[in-house]
Amino acid sequence: MEVLKAGSRGYLFTWLKPYHTNVYVIIGERHVFVIDTFLGIEPMEDLKNALPHEGVDNTPFVVFNTHVDYSSK
Repeated sequence: MEVLKAGSRGYLFTWLKPYHTNVYVIIGERHVFVIDTFLGIEPMEDLKNALPHEGVDNTPFVVFNTHVDYSSK
């Protein structure tokens, strides 16, 4: 996973395997917005751990999935 800081509130997360995929995160004043969730829970835990903890701890996450590729079955 690669992380690129974009502006003062944005982060672009890129995975190259198993698929080249981008996830964008915006840290707002009252919420953290996540655009797409890649392949489920495990990558999102890595993403959450890579965010700066100040301002993110105890902040609600709002997720926008533009499409769904993941299945837990």
